Amino acid sequence: MKRFFLVLTICVFFVSVSVACLAQEVQTEIKQQEEIVPLCRSNQDCMRPGVVGVCQSPGEKIARCVWQEVAQIPLEIIVPNNCRTCQAESTIAGIQQIFFGVNPIYLNEDDERAKDFIKRFKIEVLPAYIFSREIERDPNFEKFQEMSIKDEDRYYLKPQFSGVSYFSNRKFKKNQLDLFLSIGSPGMFQSVKIAEEISKGKKSNIKLSFHFLGIKNSDTGVCVTPGGQREMEEEKVYACVDKYYPKKSFDYLSCRLLKINSIWIEDCLIQNGIKVNKIKKCAQSNEGQKLFEKMIQLSQELDIRYAPIFLMDNVEIFGVTDQTTPEEIMTAIQSFEDKK
Repeated sequence: MKRFFLVLTICVFFVSVSVACLAQEVQTEIKQQEEIVPLCRSNQDCMRPGVVGVCQSPGEKIARCVWQEVAQIPLEIIVPNNCRTCQAESTIAGIQQIFFGVNPIYLNEDDERAKDFIKRFKIEVLPAYIFSREIERDPNFEKFQEMSIKDEDRYYLKPQFSGVSYFSNRKFKKNQLDLFLSIGSPGMFQSVKIAEEISKGKKSNIKLSFHFLGIKNSDTGVCVTPGGQREMEEEKVYACVDKYYPKKSFDYLSCRLLKINSIWIEDCLIQNGIKVNKIKKCAQSNEGQKLFEKMIQLSQELDIRYAPIFLMDNVEIFGVTDQTTPEEIMTAIQSFEDKK
């Protein structure tokens, strides 16, 4: 009997040791798996000179990098003869962040090759970006297709994705300055003050006009603006003020832009000696609607989708920032006139 219990005790001991060892092995394996670092979490982790790296199953334990040679892509950029604000270099830098093998080639708008592209793609705005068919070899090509127009063996980057600086099909009008606004959006006040300083300058001789962003459906006649119905009503009021009190329109607009969160439009009207009832009657009538539609006509024609934006001499557009000064704009205007 004693021998039996001795054997049993020894068996129990070895079983316990085996179970403990197995548990330890399992815990060690779990710990090791938890400590495994994925080989890549994004395509950035797979970057290497001269190749395109793609991270498959990013962030997972099975993640791995796959590389392929960078496709060399000729990119022909058609630039205008005279452009003060064209910044093709910054656009190209952005393109090269997506397509590493892009090689830019500049064409003047008067070059025969450029004229051929302009005719083929019916290009109306410059700079224009024309990619060779080699772009089809790039891994990001599928997304790019929606951003371009194809003709034969070339792809034309749509202007809304490349930015517009110069309208080659518009007539040059010296000293004309148009400002596009969206009253309900931030950042409008600074641009209005810049425009006011320029227009009131003794040496500027600038003819200034304001425009709003909006679209009128030709089938239904319905108008829409980025800021919705309230913005449209605000802009109708301004359109009426501009018609009946043109000398006070600057001051009224500046006042409203500073108090745009207030629904009391009357305060800015009264503050500037404008008859409330007269403007209210205009804004709520068909007259106000017609004046408003006239003020969104140019933005719809040029497909202007964000503000504030200036249109200079009827041919060139550019945005402004809080740091932009009237002197900078006047310098740009003068430099272009000297070239003309």
